[in-house]
Amino acid sequence: MQSNGSDSSVLEQFYGEDYDKGELSEETIQAYYQYKYNEAVEEYGYSDERAQKYAQRSVEKHIAAAKERAETLASQQAIQEQKDAELEAERQQIRDDWNAQYGIGGLTYEEYSELSSAERREYIYKVNAMRGEAG
Repeated sequence: MQSNGSDSSVLEQFYGEDYDKGELSEETIQAYYQYKYNEAVEEYGYSDERAQKYAQRSVEKHIAAAKERAETLASQQAIQEQKDAELEAERQQIRDDWNAQYGIGGLTYEEYSELSSAERREYIYKVNAMRGEAG
């Protein structure tokens, strides 16, 4: 790969989906090595030996950064999934509590939610009457 390629294509190649997963292919690693080697020679004027060391260190750092990014993204995803699960559990508890208390009238919580205010009052009155409670 030439180091004079466009910045966006370099970013796409070296920092794409595989980078986010921490799973860099051998082809990508070799291309990154070549890119960094060319950068060292062409932009910094390094000797062949120094450019090889620079490229190798750059590859090692890139691999480590990809693994760290994958761990960070996985952790963020796990946290979000936990929050989503807790929120859904709360919603389910609300539905369950409502259905246990008022479901005897035949409506689910979702159906009750669609009623107008007057219809809701009438429904609660009906449920309380069925239970023998004062409305």
